[in-house]
Amino acid sequence: MKKSAVKFLEREQLIFQDNKQDSRSHKGGKMKTKRKVLFLCLLVVTAAMVQNAGAALTSSYYDGFAYYDKIWEDGHLRGRIDFAVYDERSEYESVTGFDAPGEGKYVYAYQIFNDLAASDKTVTYFSILGLDESLISGMGTQDDGSSGKKPAEWGYTTTEGYWKWKIEGTNSFIYKGDHSWFLVYSSNNLPVKGNYDIKGPEGEGEIKQPEIPEPASMLVLLSAGGLMLRRKKKYSLPV
Repeated sequence: MKKSAVKFLEREQLIFQDNKQDSRSHKGGKMKTKRKVLFLCLLVVTAAMVQNAGAALTSSYYDGFAYYDKIWEDGHLRGRIDFAVYDERSEYESVTGFDAPGEGKYVYAYQIFNDLAASDKTVTYFSILGLDESLISGMGTQDDGSSGKKPAEWGYTTTEGYWKWKIEGTNSFIYKGDHSWFLVYSSNNLPVKGNYDIKGPEGEGEIKQPEIPEPASMLVLLSAGGLMLRRKKKYSLPV
């Protein structure tokens, strides 16, 4: 339960206890009964709020985040990418409430947030550069349970694996203050530091930074520059 919800309940408990003492001086105990009903209603509302808060991408194996930042003459695209790699499929299922995608040992999950104050552009595209389709299983997206934006399309090109947001049907872009569904796939390959690409409207705002995990290819593993991610390093990737 979130700290704010806990403090809210503690405050309401104190109010209820004070009113309970006062109610003893009233005949029939009407105020006492009303306070009990009110308190029970507050418990139900608070529990519903916590239940709908949605899952966060946390992993005992590897998790963290990366910031993206792009400035145009007429606007600013600025936000955060949360990511996690799970070496146990059961842990991913426990954290998100969904079946792990594909059949790979390692589950990779990302989530895009367009929520920093200066951002006034929309996110329309996210990709993992150099993602080898032959190493991936079950690429797709899963509901984060917190009103995230579902991609309208995902797939592969010769250079990347991507997710796109479009305005069609019930889909839309990731506007300021919005975030995405979980973007997921699995692989039997260990994670390494990889590059991503994120774009604003009409393909603007290409950003490429080596700050998120992706499965290692044989070329990367055999190269001197291949850098394997250490188990459970939080918040930032090695440089």
